[in-house]
Amino acid sequence: MRVATWHGGTRFTIDEMPEPVAGPGQVVVEVQAAGICGTDVHATQGLFPYKPPLVLGHEYTGIVRGVGRGVSKGLIGRAVACEPSFGCGKCAECEAGRVSQCPNLTRLGGFAQRVAMPAHCAHPLPRGLDPAAGALTEPAACCLAGLETFPMSRDATVLVIGGGIMGLLTMALAKRRGAKRLILSDPLEERRAIAKSLGAAVVVDP
Repeated sequence: MRVATWHGGTRFTIDEMPEPVAGPGQVVVEVQAAGICGTDVHATQGLFPYKPPLVLGHEYTGIVRGVGRGVSKGLIGRAVACEPSFGCGKCAECEAGRVSQCPNLTRLGGFAQRVAMPAHCAHPLPRGLDPAAGALTEPAACCLAGLETFPMSRDATVLVIGGGIMGLLTMALAKRRGAKRLILSDPLEERRAIAKSLGAAVVVDP
């Protein structure tokens, strides 16, 4: 199978790799869609502490094609959103729920045809969901995590500064969590129009 390997800077190669095999507690996912995040771009600019060579891509979905011992065969054929990393499960960071801070974090790059991963990293998606839409699960989870860092009353007014994908997702999730009034600030008219369509009561051109 093929993977896109990042070698630092803007250097990538398409490489042939052995087919992944699902070990105990693992699944093999055939990647259907993988988004290019700002973090991936920042890595090529030296703005993120990734060390090449590395397979990037942490916003991806796919179909479970194989399962290892201890994993239900009912997962085979299911569309899943893929959690792009996992911790050791033993360190203080993992025990505190801060898995992304684990010093022994294992990354599961999605710029590949197939990826083997722990079964708990493959989250079943609603049947029929577009794979590209499913790939937004990871960025949406980041936005939701931000909203969960503070208590929000059911009649809250929420101001979102910036109407890129993360800002729009944050606004939409705030609405689903019960925010009564949504305000979005962005200099681009197109983004302000999208915010309006998603329920913003006020849009501001800064």
